[in-house]
Amino acid sequence: MTIPENIGLIRIPAYTPELNPIEKVWQWMKERVAMKFFEDMESLKKK
Repeated sequence: MTIPENIGLIRIPAYTPELNPIEKVWQWMKERVAMKFFEDMESLKKK
């Protein structure tokens, strides 16, 4: 795999979820749907 010159890779240190952007998405999702009951898939999708 060749990486273009205008793109630099930065390694994320182990055990640093605050530096991983996807962790923000999972946190947002968990706050809205975790441990909640929905009557059907449509109500879940709307949430």
